[in-house]
Amino acid sequence: MATTMSWINCQLLSSLKQLKLTLAPSHSKSTRVLITPNTIDLTTINSAESDPLSDTFLCFSETVDPSTLNINQSGHYVTLSLAIQSMDSIETTTSITPDSAHTDMTAAQNWSSSQSIQCHNCKFNLTNTSQSDPSATHNLFERHVDLPSQHWHEMLECWACHHEDYSSTLQGQQGGLILAQKNAVLVGDSYILLHPDTMQMDRLAIIYTGNESIFRSTRWIRVVCKRCRHPVGECFMDDGAALDSTDLQQVKIVKLFKYRIDAMIGSGRPLHTSFPDCFIEEIMDIANAHATYRFYIHDEDSLNEAKPLLYIWLFSTHIQSVRIRETGRVKVKQRPAIKVLYKTFHRNDPINNHPDMSNKQNTERLYMASDLVVMLIKLLHINSEEQLPAPERKMLGFKASVLFYSRPA
Repeated sequence: MATTMSWINCQLLSSLKQLKLTLAPSHSKSTRVLITPNTIDLTTINSAESDPLSDTFLCFSETVDPSTLNINQSGHYVTLSLAIQSMDSIETTTSITPDSAHTDMTAAQNWSSSQSIQCHNCKFNLTNTSQSDPSATHNLFERHVDLPSQHWHEMLECWACHHEDYSSTLQGQQGGLILAQKNAVLVGDSYILLHPDTMQMDRLAIIYTGNESIFRSTRWIRVVCKRCRHPVGECFMDDGAALDSTDLQQVKIVKLFKYRIDAMIGSGRPLHTSFPDCFIEEIMDIANAHATYRFYIHDEDSLNEAKPLLYIWLFSTHIQSVRIRETGRVKVKQRPAIKVLYKTFHRNDPINNHPDMSNKQNTERLYMASDLVVMLIKLLHINSEEQLPAPERKMLGFKASVLFYSRPA
């Protein structure tokens, strides 16, 4: 095999029960492969000499079947494929469902032990402190509530035999809107819901940007940190609030995005969830609720809502991926990820250049702040270049990439 061991791309595909290794290309060296059920020994040697140049000994927790080895070459890249016999470790670490953020209750409990919540950008405290002693440490909340899918109301309607508003019989919500509760934190996949009494509302500011129709239809409006003016979440306004109201007294619910804030907990460390974690949870939640795997990403700050900036096709949800650059004995620690196909658009692109634009039922629309759209596109480009071999970076007329995630807080 013509290859070098400058890097090895390793993927576990649980849906196919397959391990794939892609080796970096070179014409001057070759690699000897020795496979056992739990190890793969890759020794790079000179073509003209038998002396090894490097040796990479990969150790896996999964068990493969050496007799199933399949070798493919695409250009200068060589891919080794092996069937996996033991799938237990893969299924427990790669499966991602709408409830995966809620299976680990310790994470939600961390929020109930929060002593303050700060703006992630400037560390400005946004929550109330003790009136008698502002320096005293105390928990903000008496309890936490682990929220269901954001689409629970829609999914319940799908099974309902009657059309009346049965949801009015359920406590803690109104017409599908989950209400904030005093002295409690309601923990969702990518956000928390708080009662205004928990917040120092004068440290927030209401900002009206982008398309006004979003506020008209939802009554959610963006709130920013008053010190640095960075977005921290949204607030739900009272029904009587004017469309241009900035009166914080009319706020009924405060929604803070986990990737925009830090929660200081009892251990003294900040609790923070990255935006990719939250984004993956959200699109998986939508995929399970609406049975769609294709998404248009819109800039919510843009006045032209008809033109998305990014198209994402959720291609595979059960993979683990890692690029190995070191030699010697390596215990392979895969990172759970999803694989996506994507396409970016310029703001002046014709609308007919967008795939599935006419088939609105199969494509979900997501609206994000400008900085998040830019961050997501940049991350997709970087991961495509750094994590996927060149032959796998394009599929079906789209670019391909992976997004890594860890268990959300």
